[in-house]
Amino acid sequence: MERLEFINPNQAKNAIAVKITIVGDSATGKTSIFNSLKGMFLDQEITTIGMDIHIFVVRKDGKLYKIIVNDIAGQDRFATVVKNFFHRSMCTIVVYDVTSTTSFSNVLRWKERVASICEDTEFILVGNKMDLPNREITTSQHEELAKEHFKFAHRTSAKTGQGLEAMFQQVCETGIEKALHLLQENNPEPVPFPEPEQVSIESKCRC
Repeated sequence: MERLEFINPNQAKNAIAVKITIVGDSATGKTSIFNSLKGMFLDQEITTIGMDIHIFVVRKDGKLYKIIVNDIAGQDRFATVVKNFFHRSMCTIVVYDVTSTTSFSNVLRWKERVASICEDTEFILVGNKMDLPNREITTSQHEELAKEHFKFAHRTSAKTGQGLEAMFQQVCETGIEKALHLLQENNPEPVPFPEPEQVSIESKCRC
């Protein structure tokens, strides 16, 4: 797999939008994953609007792609507010905490929630917090779930960086492939990405 080239978002023009969604229970480390990735590739701030939006611009085969990651709040009370952000997601990352059987048990619930709104998205499973010794989910459990329900799967640590680059490379490749397929089928022009509505939520998510 060819390594992607990361571009300063302020310098990128006419990039094709690739919408990615990341979901999972609260405290599984979803936001930490992308904070760590930004530390690897970029130096920029996060915009918080009841959920987080992470933006990366990459070059592949001479074309620029704007990878827009919607980091969805994990608490159920936010479900109604954020469900509209599932629409037109080209790739969805479902994250669980390898030290939490509860978050692992909820993986398919999150997958089904997104699929009910965006049935064409590709799903990638991520088991996070691999740096912790008190793991409750075995490798075989992870692989069995992935084999039955997901296109790809990764195990990561947002703290040490383990597996993050390979995971994000896979996410970008999958999203870009989906975006190009949609362009060829439905629209000769780049897919526009509508600006999200500003949502006021009293308490911020701490995923």
